[in-house]
Amino acid sequence: MTNIEKALLSNVFPHVDITLLEEVINATPNTEVATEILCGIYLEPEVPQQVWNDDKTRTYIMDSFSKWTGNVSYHYFTPKRVSAYFPNSVKSETITEENYKSLSCPNGDDGVYHLWVSCPSIMEKSTTSMELAKWMKLHAKCPIDMFEKILDEAEKSIDEPHVVHQMTLKAESIH
Repeated sequence: MTNIEKALLSNVFPHVDITLLEEVINATPNTEVATEILCGIYLEPEVPQQVWNDDKTRTYIMDSFSKWTGNVSYHYFTPKRVSAYFPNSVKSETITEENYKSLSCPNGDDGVYHLWVSCPSIMEKSTTSMELAKWMKLHAKCPIDMFEKILDEAEKSIDEPHVVHQMTLKAESIH
């Protein structure tokens, strides 16, 4: 703990042993946030609800922000991928979401190959997290006029997450 932080705590808590406060503060995952909360000066950062990924092909939607870890938990949608086996006689470029079941064969047969088939009509939700600094960098790259479109698309996807056209926005299509 810096001398400035100790002096601040001494002013806010003049009748408390600062070493006891320091012990409590050091037991938290983020001592800076703990000190600011105790001193009444903590300000929750304004965290944008949605950002684009780096290549602007996917929208990340914030679920929560932890002031203690500095991480943003978020989710996004991706097309479902199905694992299937096909006879070597079937060209991979002819396989689609609509025909993969009829063209596939059992695993273990000779003369077959494996392929992951993308099924864009079925969207799957993935959840993860990232540091606030990276989230804010992604936000800085997102033009202001995209946010309303992102929010509209995200709200629609909650009711119908399996509909592909609602979550396959590309940055170029918004302008």
